[in-house]
Amino acid sequence: MSGSAERTVAIIGTGCSGAMTAIHFLEHLQGPRVRLLLIDPNTDVGRGVAYAKRPFPYLVNAPASTMSIRSQDPLDFVRYLQAQDPIASVEDFPTRERFGDYVQTRLLAAIEAARDRCTVERISRAVVSLARHSSANGWQLVLDDSSVLAAREIVLALGNPTPAPVQTLGAGIDCDGIQDPWQATELNTDARTILVLGTGLTMVDTVCALLAASPTLRIHALSRRGLLPLNQTDTRPASFDDARLATVLQDSGSLRELLREVVQAGRRANAAGGDWRRVIISVRQQAGALWGRLSLPDRRRFLRHVRPYWDIHRHRFPAPVWNTVQTLIRNGRLTLHAGRLTRLEKVEGGFAAQWRTRTKAELRNLTVDHVINCTGPDYQIARSPDPLWRQMLREGLIIPDALHLGLHTTALGEVIDTHGQTVPGLYYVGPMRRAMCWESTAVAELRVQAETLARQLATA
Repeated sequence: MSGSAERTVAIIGTGCSGAMTAIHFLEHLQGPRVRLLLIDPNTDVGRGVAYAKRPFPYLVNAPASTMSIRSQDPLDFVRYLQAQDPIASVEDFPTRERFGDYVQTRLLAAIEAARDRCTVERISRAVVSLARHSSANGWQLVLDDSSVLAAREIVLALGNPTPAPVQTLGAGIDCDGIQDPWQATELNTDARTILVLGTGLTMVDTVCALLAASPTLRIHALSRRGLLPLNQTDTRPASFDDARLATVLQDSGSLRELLREVVQAGRRANAAGGDWRRVIISVRQQAGALWGRLSLPDRRRFLRHVRPYWDIHRHRFPAPVWNTVQTLIRNGRLTLHAGRLTRLEKVEGGFAAQWRTRTKAELRNLTVDHVINCTGPDYQIARSPDPLWRQMLREGLIIPDALHLGLHTTALGEVIDTHGQTVPGLYYVGPMRRAMCWESTAVAELRVQAETLARQLATA
């Protein structure tokens, strides 16, 4: 363990959230010299899973004008793109890899600019446990090679969790498919039929990559409702200026009233020659306050009945990808199914699947070469395979929320323990904050979390 007298701050995870936190911390750093530890087994900082370098050119799902890592400088990413390609536009949907390049470039520049104020160490290991230091105001971090580090403050920026195992979907499921959708492009190209579980954005990415590589492949995608995300427009709409909607968004704490008014506002927007997406933007801008006013029963109702429809309207994908998917559906290469998986078993040469259809409750059977799990991140911390999450839960350092959306934190990101107290020096940035503010997955929300916390730590 280091005996350095410098104050040490550790950021665990150097994907998008961790990198943004580090950038803003370094740029706002004041006072005595500080030591910053950037800890992640992935050596390619600033990318994480979402923005890693991959053979297929996956696109981001939002226009470049919304992807700046700086909330006060919304065109920073656009300028980065235009420095390489002068015709790049605010409405472009660049590749995920290009956005990862951008975050990495800004992080390395921030590290260089802060050399006289901060010693930055990049540690390519995983943290498996942490504990309060017995003799100092700080923490001990144990890495996967059994080495130990010390830090005064820790920022957890661990990114999205992995999907839940397929077996959790039902009692009749006795085998698992491909758990990591990003490995799908490595499948044997001789495969003829694939079943994808989930019909959200991850499914869209996976299907586009697979079908681009194999012209004879057929894919079936199954989810409870069989809903496909909707498309972005060529131009980014502004929020919807509507007095009735604004009043309800400002004051209402009733899910029923909110839902009724949002639907009606979307119809009014379309009838006026506008765009329903403007209504979604208006709601999203106040999502944290809206979520905070909903009662626990209304939150449960939202998750059970409304969330699937919110997701397909809120989490949209670029028009070119939408057009590709529609063509694949028309050509019969992609088939969407609505139902509940009731059986999945390994058979010779592949998998035998059965599901009960949503509308007629009929049983359907299908034999496929592969099954890919695209059900999305599993936010139930108790099921996490990550030893650090399990250790923190076991030790009472964190507390999951009642709806299994993430963990309890303050608005700043201070972690709350099982006694309902903030844990000194332990913070969280990332999608697990959705338990408290709902919207916590896009760059627009994550950058504000990172900026707010980083400024606090930089001036402490």
